[in-house]
Amino acid sequence: MKIKSGITKKKILDTVMLVGSEPGSDFTGSLALNETAEFIFDKLAAGIERAELIKALCGEYEISPEQAEKDTDAVIAQFEKYGIL
Repeated sequence: MKIKSGITKKKILDTVMLVGSEPGSDFTGSLALNETAEFIFDKLAAGIERAELIKALCGEYEISPEQAEKDTDAVIAQFEKYGIL
């Protein structure tokens, strides 16, 4: 999974946003991220695959693999819905 080009992560006050910056791309709006979604976005942007991402989420937040898988899949589904992946 790769983040599509033209998507920038910005911090505006205390909110982390993804901003679409390329005209004609699938994602041209903005999307606020919570802490978990930001963590997942950063890992995907670094090229980490899903299985490795789930392990990293378990370690970062001390959650079960089942919960990490559920959270990862939910965030990835949203990223796909908005054309970020």
